[in-house]
Amino acid sequence: ELLKLWNDFQFRAAEEVYKAWGSRPPLIMWTSRLTEKGEVEKYLSKEDYIIQIWTGGEDSVISELINKGYRVIFSNHDAWYLDCGYSSWVGEGNNWCSPYKGWQLAYDNNPRQIYRDQGGSPDKEDLILGGEAAMWSEQVDGAAVMHKLWPRLSALAERLWSDPTHTWKQAEIRMVSHREDLVARGISADALQPLWCNQNEGLCYVSKA
Repeated sequence: ELLKLWNDFQFRAAEEVYKAWGSRPPLIMWTSRLTEKGEVEKYLSKEDYIIQIWTGGEDSVISELINKGYRVIFSNHDAWYLDCGYSSWVGEGNNWCSPYKGWQLAYDNNPRQIYRDQGGSPDKEDLILGGEAAMWSEQVDGAAVMHKLWPRLSALAERLWSDPTHTWKQAEIRMVSHREDLVARGISADALQPLWCNQNEGLCYVSKA
């Protein structure tokens, strides 16, 4: 059976890590067949494993993992996969996780709120250790990585560091200005708006609604 073989491999790999480390550090396992609904506790100990979530933010496995006492890291692909939205790298069309994940989506992706929306318990929110953006390398190299990451990573950073109660709209003017600061420091951050918008704060909107 696949899961039994996989679990045997996982156990042996973990033992090699423990031997090399000289102790039992927590291991990070991405969501997979081993973590599907009703399966995780059969294969992975919550004392030994941290689960990194790459499935969508509406996946009910998120609340199941946390409710069962597993520590988690969010990298849900519908908000924090920053390689999405480009052309297919094999064949035609767009890549599998399109569309593009803009800074607004990264900013509003709130791990605690995702858990709450699934009926999560406030006393278990400390099991959410944080989050990590993913930029897989099929379509990025050293020449492109900086402008693909920045300034979207700044939006994610503010979400994780301060967990604001407001949405991206209250951060927009700051983000546009912040992008200019990054460029001034030599970071090839992607443009968010025409320069005119930064020079004429608040005047770029078609409507104020």
